[in-house]
This record gives sequence, structure tokens and C-alpha cells, in this order.
Amino acid sequence: MGQIVTELETIIVRSRAKTDQTKDNYLRAVRAFEAFAGKRPRNGQLVTDWCDHMAKTMSAESINTYLGALRFASRRLAVLRSDPRADFAHGTEWMPEGKKANPSRVLTTTECRELLVLESTSLLDLRDHAALQVGLHTGVRRAGLVGWSTDKLRGRDATFLMKGRKVEVTTPLGDKVLEAVRAWRRAAGIRAGQILRGIVPATLDNGEGVTESLTADGLYKALQRRAKRLGIEGFHPHAMRHAFISHARAAGVPDWRINAVTGHKGEKGMIDHYTHDTSLVPVGDLLPY
Repeated sequence: MGQIVTELETIIVRSRAKTDQTKDNYLRAVRAFEAFAGKRPRNGQLVTDWCDHMAKTMSAESINTYLGALRFASRRLAVLRSDPRADFAHGTEWMPEGKKANPSRVLTTTECRELLVLESTSLLDLRDHAALQVGLHTGVRRAGLVGWSTDKLRGRDATFLMKGRKVEVTTPLGDKVLEAVRAWRRAAGIRAGQILRGIVPATLDNGEGVTESLTADGLYKALQRRAKRLGIEGFHPHAMRHAFISHARAAGVPDWRINAVTGHKGEKGMIDHYTHDTSLVPVGDLLPY
């Protein structure tokens, strides 16, 4: 893997969660960033400038792969220093020019309410309504949503796999979220397997149908189209997660409770307490939408 030069590289080399091949790829990305950054302060704007610089010679897919590696190292740097401010790449997203959304923008309460309105009883609307109810009330990532299956929903407790981690997070769902999920499952006839699935458009001979699976990108594009139709600009890949965290904090929910739901690291004892205390109201029920 070559000579270790920076603190970020050291973090990658010492990671136990990555294979040697992945470490090599991550090191390549981090070294490219360090070469571009030079002595400039590490911050989100610098990361965005780096992505724009790479866009001159690299594909969007490759750029986001490099960005994912940098976010991994940046996140662990903050943990190592016990300083959240050290996570300079936190929340940074990149899309080609002309398609960019502001990753720092948070959906307003009104926008969240508009997104949560069930427009019709079509399979598409029921599916998107369920996804938005879960996403906006739990902050789970797209990958966690599409990977969610019927065996991971027991009563009102939903279990999601955290992206990039080999851990699961279980959180109770509120009544309106559960009803949205049940309505979608009833209409789609989903008894087992993946809960959120793709939609087969209706034809002259057949009505709407469902596929066996749905990708994270497919879900994001569907929800983005819904937001655009409602006149909501800047719906980015982490829009639901950012909205959940921001509005939960604004509602006075303690960070340790938010961390317990989103899977962020925090006070382990308090998170374990929350996870097993069924008397607490679901965090999603404390939000203003």
C-alpha cells in the first residue's frame, strides 16, 4: 500500500472494516485529495472544489467513489479526535453541473407536510408515501430503506442496516408511519421479502404491478420526481435524513435519542437504554409534520 503520509491515510490503513483492495482504492482517493488541497484548510467547500476539479477528467461515478472514500476517512478522523468539527467532508454530495442540489439545505416543515400528502391510491403513490413516511420519521438512508424486508418489521419495531457498517439499528415506528407501510403492502400484495419495490406501469391489458426489488438510486429518483412535481427544489439524496435530524433537534429531542435512531455514534449506554425502553414515544412522533 506504499508509504503512509497523512493522518487520513493512517486511518484507512488501520481500518479493520475494509479489505486490502478497498484500502488501496481509498488511499488512492485520499492521496488525490491531499495533493489537490495542499496547505488549504480542510472544509466542505474545498471538497466540492476538488470534485469539480476531477470532473474535468473523470466520470461522475468515479468522482462519487472517490468522495465516498474521503467521507469515510473524514468521519473516522472526527471520531479519533473526539471532535465532530474534524469531519470536514460530512454531508458533502456531488452531482454534475446543472444537476446539483444544495446538500446543506433542509426541507422545511411545510415541504415535509406537502411530501407526506397521499395524492392517490395508485401503487406508485402508496409506495412513495410509505417511503417518505419512514424516511422523514426515522432518518434512515436510501440503502437502508430499499434493504428493509418484512422480517425486519416486528410489531412497530423496524430494523435497518446502516450503510457502510455491519450493524443494525432498531427503532419504533409511529402509527401514521405503520399505516402507510401497511397500506402499501396490502395494495401491492407483499407478504414476505423486500418491502419497497419497483413499479410496473399499467398497460391497456394490465394494471400496475410490482417488481421483486428496488435500487437506492431508483427510490431516490422517484422521490425526487415527486418533490419536483410539488415545486420543492433541492431534494438531494440525504434530504429525508437531514430533515429528520434537523427537525428532531429543533423539537428538543436529545442528540443521544437521535443517534439511537440514525445509527450515529454516541453515548453507548444511553443508546442502549433508549433501544430497550419501549415506554418512550417514537422520535418521529415528536416532529412537527
